[in-house]
Order: sequence, then structure tokens, then C-alpha cells
Amino acid sequence: MWIALLGCLLVAQGPVPPAAELPGVDPSDSVRFEVTVEPKEVLLGDRLEVVVTATHPQSIRLFFPAAPTLAPFRLIGAPKSPQSVVQNDAVVETWRVTVAAMRLGHRKIPPISIDFESADGQTGVVQTPAATTFVAGRIQANESDIAIQSNDPPMAVLDTNWWLILGLIALGIVAITALLTWLAVRYVAGLPKRGPPPPLPRPAHEVAQEKLELLTQEGLLQIGRFKEVAIRLSEILREYLGLRYHKDTLELTSSELLGEMNTLSPQGLSSYRLEQFLQDTDIVKFARHTPTHDQMASDWSACTEIIGTTQQSNDEVLLDRRAEEHRRLLEKPAHPFKRTFAILCDLLFFSIVSTVLILASNAFDMPWLLWADGVLFVAFLLLRDVHGPGSPGKVLTGLAVAPTIDPRSELLPVGARIIRNITLLLPVAGHTMEFVVMAYAADSRRVGDRWAQSRVLDRRPDTSEYSFLLLSCFALVFTVIIGYFVPFHWVVL
Repeated sequence: MWIALLGCLLVAQGPVPPAAELPGVDPSDSVRFEVTVEPKEVLLGDRLEVVVTATHPQSIRLFFPAAPTLAPFRLIGAPKSPQSVVQNDAVVETWRVTVAAMRLGHRKIPPISIDFESADGQTGVVQTPAATTFVAGRIQANESDIAIQSNDPPMAVLDTNWWLILGLIALGIVAITALLTWLAVRYVAGLPKRGPPPPLPRPAHEVAQEKLELLTQEGLLQIGRFKEVAIRLSEILREYLGLRYHKDTLELTSSELLGEMNTLSPQGLSSYRLEQFLQDTDIVKFARHTPTHDQMASDWSACTEIIGTTQQSNDEVLLDRRAEEHRRLLEKPAHPFKRTFAILCDLLFFSIVSTVLILASNAFDMPWLLWADGVLFVAFLLLRDVHGPGSPGKVLTGLAVAPTIDPRSELLPVGARIIRNITLLLPVAGHTMEFVVMAYAADSRRVGDRWAQSRVLDRRPDTSEYSFLLLSCFALVFTVIIGYFVPFHWVVL
């Protein structure tokens, strides 16, 4: 009787659940697996299901992998969602994975690594036990009459061909680059070509005296063409005064010109002689008066006298020449090789940051870092010149971005600094197009500079430009290795 009663109590208790988590006990010890294969025997190429059943406490969560490694079997699709059943204090989860048999003979289903997390935050990996199945050939040894059977419908096997994807991307980039380069060549064909710098401006009195000498050689005064001589003398003197005192005198009326000269009060200028000369020539130009030989001789004398008494001294000419040389030195356009090295330095700096973000995203399973990397790249290209002389690459190479009308960088607004970099958002293609325009244009301004009315000046023009061509090659190699090959090798492959 006692024996029967004890047996009834044991039956009433049911199966003993896995041990609950205890302090100091590894949570993985409370997880039990059972792996079965359905069916036990299959033919080569047939599908079979691997059924994984896990029994564990409710305080543990299991994360079945989305694509478990089951070689030599081929995974067909993703594992099905688990079936969960609660039994007392335990959870029974069942996963079904469909695979195809690809090798003959007794084959082992390899253990599957499953991540887990306990209620107190402990994490780890547990493995299922291995299971075996037998894969038979479709032609048996004792078959004498082998009939050709119809094949099963084709089975879709999806695989990512990264080399094909990269090849198509490269082909698209090459096509876009070729198109934009062709458009850039057509655009620069209408721009002034690059050549030697123009000569330094000559002193105003030398230009005027040269024109007076040419007028003398033409002999117009000797043959009586007094009206033409008067008009030419007026233009020569007006042009001289404009060059000498940096005024647009050719567009001023005689009264306006006299007012400007009286305001300046230049040393050696006789206002009376200038007023008399302008009145005489105005009568000839506008009143159709024909002057006499004596009048022309007087006007000629007045013109040469004004030029002689107001011309620059040799010291003034030397100072102006040096000032012009200094201005040209400060406003020298940056050479395309230096500008190329500067932007490659910028890309190299960012490629280091980008690679760190990509590797961190892969190591810590934070895919949002990839989106952050893309946003940062766009922001970096657009905003790299918003402060001071420009980007880190420009500061390193001694370049500075500035308005077209002034060499001071601080006068270029932020909006223009952003607009000039919009074309660089096109990878490879935009940079190639801009290099073509920059290399062939006489002012070395690329398309973005023309949109933004900006230019890039060389603050250290004494350095050799051709050394930067070699440096650009090294910077390009390091940028490609760090920014493309390293993340592709560690993340994709």
C-alpha cells in the first residue's frame, strides 16, 4: 500500500524542470538541448529539417542565430520562428531549420552556437549537441534498370556576390566620371587658358609718352589733320590722369574731371592749364570746331607739360612696382597640385575617423554608427572650409580660401564656403571634374569657386608645387587603403 501511494505521488509531480538559476551558478548549466533530424535518411540533394528543442528557466532568453553554420549542409532560408511552451517554471522552445544534403554518407549536423542573456544581465554562448543523418545516393548499387526520373523544381539559392556589386559600382562611377569630365572639358574650352603671368604695369607717364611719340610719327599735325590730333591728345591726357591717380577719367565729363583733380590737388598740376586744355579739346569734339595749327601746338605743349610736371619720380615708380609685386604674391592662385594634396589630406583625415566608426559598428553591433558615418561625411565635405583660411588640408599646405575681390579670408561668408563644396559630394566624378577645370583655367578656380565667387590663394608660394604631385600620390594610396580596403576586409569579407 505504501509503495503504491509513493508511486502515485511521483506520477503526480510530473517531469522535473531544469534547475532555477542560483547565485554563483553558470546560467548555461540550466539550459538543456535536444536535436533531432527529420527524416533520419535522405537522398543527395533532398531537404531535411533540423529540429532544435531547448528547455530553460523563464529567466533566461535565447537568441537563435539568423544564419547558423551547418556545413556540409546548405541552409535553405532563414530558421522558422520558435514555438514556445511554458511548463511549470521552465520554457520549452523549438526551432526548425531547413537544410539540403550536399555530401554522401553518414554526416553530422554541427553544433549550433546560441547566445543567451539571464535576468541579472549575464550573457554567454551555449551550444547544441551534434546530430547525425545518413545521405544516400540516388543510384543504388543493386539497381539494374535505372529509370531517369524527373528533376525536382529548381531550388533558389541566394548568395551575395560582392565582387559583382563592387564591379558594377566601379563601372557606374567610371561612366559618371567620364560624362562629367567631358562636360568639364567643354566648359573650360571657353575660359582663358593658363599662361605666364601678365607683366607688371608700366608707369603712367611712360605709356603717355609712348603714345605721344606714336602720334608724332604718324605726322597728323604736319598734314593738317588738326581735329583728329585734338581728339587723340584729349584721350592720351585723360588716360594718363586715370592711371596716375587711379580714377576712371575716361568716363568723366570735363567739369567732373576738373573737380576730381581739384579735390586731389596733385603736386605740379596747373588747374588753369588743364581747364584751358579741356575747353579747347571739347570745342573740337562737340562743337565741330576746326582748330588752327597754333592752337594744336599750344594744346600739345599743354599736354606734355601736364604729364611732365605730374609724373612719378623714380623712387615712386620703384615703390609702386614693389607694392604690385607684393600684392601679386599675396593673391597668387594656389597651384592645382597643392589644392589636390590639400583635399586628399582632408579625405585622409576623415577616412581614419570613418574606419574607426565602421569597425566599432561591427565590433559592438551598433549599425547606427554606419548611418552616423555617412551623415558625418556629407557634413564634413560641406563644412570643411567654414572657419578661418579653410579646411585642415589647406592649413597644412599654406592655402586660404578668399573672395574674388579681396585677399582676406574673413570676408568670405559662410554660405559661400558651403556652396563651393557642393560638387565634391559626387564621389570620384565630382573631384575629377573639378580637377580638370582647376588645372586648365587661368585663374585656377573650379566650378564650385565660380558658384560661390571665391578663390584659393597660396600663402606660402615659395614652396615647390611639383613636390605636392608626389605627395598627392602617397596621400591617395593611404586614403584608399585606410578608407576602403581596411573596412571592406574586416567587415565585408
